[in-house]
This record gives sequence, structure tokens and C-alpha cells, in this order.
Amino acid sequence: MKAHHLTARLWLAAALLSVFLPPDLRLGRWLPLHLALLGTASQLIAGGQIMFSGALSMAPPVRRRHIAGSLVFLNLGAAAIAVGRISGALPMVGLGATAFLAGAVWSGLVADSRWRRGLGTRFRITRIYYALAGASIVIGGTAGAILAFGLLPGGQIHNSHRLMHMAFNLFGWAGMTIVGTAVTLLPAILRTRAVELRSLAWAPWTMFAGLVLMAGGVSVGSEWPAAAGGAVLLAGLVPFARLAARVATSPRRFPVPVAAWHLMAAIWWLGMVSVAQIWLLAAGDWAALSDLWLVGLAGGTVLQAILGAWSFLLPMEQRVGGELRRLHLVAFELGSRLQIGAYNLGLVLLFVSLRAAGPAGTRQFALSLIWAATAWALFKSFSFLLLARLPRVARRSKDWWKPER
Repeated sequence: MKAHHLTARLWLAAALLSVFLPPDLRLGRWLPLHLALLGTASQLIAGGQIMFSGALSMAPPVRRRHIAGSLVFLNLGAAAIAVGRISGALPMVGLGATAFLAGAVWSGLVADSRWRRGLGTRFRITRIYYALAGASIVIGGTAGAILAFGLLPGGQIHNSHRLMHMAFNLFGWAGMTIVGTAVTLLPAILRTRAVELRSLAWAPWTMFAGLVLMAGGVSVGSEWPAAAGGAVLLAGLVPFARLAARVATSPRRFPVPVAAWHLMAAIWWLGMVSVAQIWLLAAGDWAALSDLWLVGLAGGTVLQAILGAWSFLLPMEQRVGGELRRLHLVAFELGSRLQIGAYNLGLVLLFVSLRAAGPAGTRQFALSLIWAATAWALFKSFSFLLLARLPRVARRSKDWWKPER
């Protein structure tokens, strides 16, 4: 995943820098959000599905050109959508959406081929999550292209379809990939035993059925079907939440690393949004629902899971000895408590400010906390090889990996 990690980090850097552009040029919050989700999140979702599918199924190595082809389409598509949207060139947006969806479908087919060619079947539940995530991006991406082309009238119809687009992209494409990956990634990060996955047999199908019902209700502005879909989606998440809680409370020998804290916080945000949105769906409060998804899903779950994953996956992909790898992992612990606290406090304050609550300046303060925490995590993702040479990291590593823990 080296190429995916590199391009994803570059997209996130661009998203952070784009907040300093004039509001008219960055289209308010659209450009930073889409650079982070289209560029960063989708690169890692596509690459992660391929990598974890091959590893969990014990499949033979995938051909490099298949990975490169998917990555090229995803990057070109994301770039074309961003440039076309800013410049008002709708044909470029259409070409970008087509290229992006082609890259997403391509990566999904490559990931599924790993399962078909692999020998292992123990983690086949992850395959189902990934397949449903792929179906979600086709639906959500198509809805986004329709919105970009202006094929729908403005007003409530446009807003309803925008929410449907958000639901399939955030709950489906990103959320189901995170859930399908976390069932094995979280135990690996915490260095605990993998848990039994039989309790998740119907969980992905239940979650996806709820997503379809919820998104369909939202798209036509029908409150109670949407709320019913939200309740079904929540029911599909409950078995996963129980499993994650079991992993988090399992005996372990070492402290909880920053990667696990971010991933567990991402799971918490996913659960919190799934519970809170039912009331908003039933009340038809689409504005509050949009804010909740923007903050709780895009920021709290998707981007936070990425920051956590990088803290573990980037050191683990280095071909080095065990002692040096431990130093690389501990390098990500520098400023980790402040990073996690600032990021999540910023999300809470941001949602409060979007709901027109709190004192003046709360929104800017919240955005500053999120930006600073993300920038620090991104800096470590580029510099952890150098940070690992610091005496402070060496001293902390000796304490971190003591056998008695």
C-alpha cells in the first residue's frame, strides 16, 4: 500500500492547505471536505480492501499493474472533480466522476479476486463488508455525479439527494470498510487475540438493508421510513460494537497506542451518530442531520480512523528489524494524548457551533483544534523514520515494551 499511503497523505496535506483559500474559491467547506474524502479516504479504502483481502484470505500476490491502474483512475477522478467543480466545468466533473467510479469498481474487483483465489475462509465476513461497501460507492458516487451536473431542481429535492449521496458514501463506502477492517485490525493494534466472528453473520446485511431504507426515505423526504432504516442500521452495528468492546477490554501486556485510541474513538462516533440520527430522521431535521454526518461521520469516524491506521500501518510496512519497528511505532506516540484530545474536542465544539450554540468564536476555535491535530498526525506520518532516532523516543520505547506490561 505504499503508493496508496503516499497519495493519500498528499491529498490530506492539500485538504489542510485549502482551508486558507478564499471561501469563494474553495466553495465554502466543499473543497477541503472532498479533497479529504475523495482523495485521502478513498485511496486508503481502495488500497486497504486489496491489502487486507489478500492477507486475510492468504491469496497469492496481486499484479502490480492492477493496483496501479485502480490508483491512477482514483487520483485522476478526484483531481478532475475538484478542478471541474471549482472552475464550473461540468464535463470535467462528469469525466472525473466516471474515472473515480471506474477506479473504485476496479479496486473492488481486485479485492474480491483475492478472496476467490485465497485459501483462508475464516474472515469471509470482511469480504461481505467490502462487497457492500463497493455497492455503496457506486450508488453514492452516481448520486453525486447527478448533483454535480445539476440534473435535479434546487431546494428540498436537491438537499434530499445530497443527503442520500452522503449516506451511501459515509455509512456505506467508508463505514462498512472501516467495520469490516476493524474486526481484525483492532486486535492486531492492541496485540490481543482475534475474537470469534460468528456473531457478525447477518450484521453487514442488516446494516446495508438499513442504509438502503434510510437513504431511500431521506431521498424522498419521508421521515418515518428513514427513521426505520436508521433503526435497522443501528441493529446491524450492535454485534460489531459488542465485538469491539470485547477486544478493547481484553487483557493485554502493553499500553493502548494512539492507533487504537483513534480507531476506538472512530467506532464510538459511528455508534453515537447511528443512535442520535434516529431522532433527527423521525423529526425530519435534515439540516441537523447533515451537520451530524459531516462532523460525526466524516470527521469523527472516517478521517479519525485514517489517522489511527497510519499510526500502525506505516511502521508495519517498513522492512526492518523488530527493535527498529518498535521505535517507529513509538514515534507516533509523541504528543498523542494532546492530539487525540484536541481532535475529538474540536469535533464536539464544531457540532455545537454548527447548531448555532456556544459563544462567538467557537467554530474557529474548533476548526483550529481539528486542523492542528490533523496536521501533527500528518507530520508524524511523513517524519516518523526521523523521529524514531530521537533519544526521547528511544527512552520511551524501552518503557513502552517492558515485558511486565
